[in-house]
Amino acid sequence: MLALSALASGVLSPLATLIATALQLQLLRSYIERLDDVLQAAPEQTKRHVSRAPRLSGAIALEKVSFRYGPLAPVGVCNVSVQITPGQKVAIVGRSGAGKSTLAKLLLGLYRPSSGRILYDGVDLAGLDLQSVRQQCGIVTQRSYLFGTTIRANITLQDPSIAMPQVVEAAQLAGIHEDILAMPMGYDTLVMDGGGSLSGGQRQRVALAQALVHRPAILLLDEATSALDAVTESQVHQHLAALRCTRIVIAHRLNTIRDADLILVLEDGAIVERGAHAALLAHRGPYATLVQSQVEVGAVAATIPVTANGTH
Repeated sequence: MLALSALASGVLSPLATLIATALQLQLLRSYIERLDDVLQAAPEQTKRHVSRAPRLSGAIALEKVSFRYGPLAPVGVCNVSVQITPGQKVAIVGRSGAGKSTLAKLLLGLYRPSSGRILYDGVDLAGLDLQSVRQQCGIVTQRSYLFGTTIRANITLQDPSIAMPQVVEAAQLAGIHEDILAMPMGYDTLVMDGGGSLSGGQRQRVALAQALVHRPAILLLDEATSALDAVTESQVHQHLAALRCTRIVIAHRLNTIRDADLILVLEDGAIVERGAHAALLAHRGPYATLVQSQVEVGAVAATIPVTANGTH
């Protein structure tokens, strides 16, 4: 009986290993097919037909730009012309589905326009090396993803050779430096994959530090401070204003863009209003309607009683 048991173990163990290996090979095949899709994809640009971008000042111009996601898809952005000067804070507002994120990605060259031109410092973006342009841009989205490594490695993700003083400066600008120092290992504190060990506001500020560490000429903030309290959010925007980089802000909370130099109001992919906060309110158009609706919602929320455990 012992001999049979030993014989069964000797046969079944390699058999189980063989089956597990076959399953791993099947999984590996799916990974290789996905990588092959990337490796076989056509390059975004032909390098010999474009020139490397110089240090950008942050000036952007859109000339009758339109965009659609496919030949039969509806127009996402329609005949937009905008002039942005270096250091301006430009806010893009509108209802959900108005084309705010699409316009912002066009401004940064992440989408190629179906018609019209995008100019950086007077040079057509189509003639510039997009990689060299994107290295000078910083992007912070509402749901930023952090990798399962240290906070410092997450901040220096684009260039691990960045010196520690530059990392600290970026964290201070993002308002996360004090929080990092309070952690057990400071900047060497490990973060769970996806940033699960940090709060929503901390994740957003680490992502903001990641965008600021290489001092971008153009910064896109897509609801990037939505998880922050009003005081911290105000401090972060004050720090960003001192950088003098061009800021493109997509915001649903309109109180965060009152100081914007230029506000673009979108409806169905077209700009229906543009100007500063006070001028748009006086015009009593779509922007004033959006502001009024948020004021009314805030007033209703303020009248809802709060119980002892914090629930409404």
